[in-house]
Amino acid sequence: MDLFDDLADDRPPAPRPLSVSELTAGLRELVETAFASIAVEGEVSNCRQWSSGHLYFTLKDENGQIRCAMFRRNASAMGFSPRDGELVEVHGQLGVYEARGDLQL
Repeated sequence: MDLFDDLADDRPPAPRPLSVSELTAGLRELVETAFASIAVEGEVSNCRQWSSGHLYFTLKDENGQIRCAMFRRNASAMGFSPRDGELVEVHGQLGVYEARGDLQL
C-alpha cells in the first residue's frame, strides 16, 4: 500500500469538461459583469473603418494591446476619425467576442 493512496481518495472529482462555447460564454459573462463601464488610454493602431461604418482598431501601450470595436452609430457621432499613432481615451465595455475567444473593448 502506497502512503499516498489515502490522500487520493480525499480529492474532489475532476470537473466536467466544458465545450469551447461554454467556456467563451462563461468568460463573456464574467468579463462583461466585472468591466461593464471602463475607460482605457492608449495608442491607436491598425485603425480601419469598414463599409458598414463600424470602426475596428487596436489600442496599445508599451506592454500590451487590446482589440477595439466601435459600432457605426458611435463612430459617426464621434466628430473625428482616429488615426494610427494617436493617443486616445476610450470609454466602453469590455467583452469577449465568442466566435474567436478574443477579448475586446
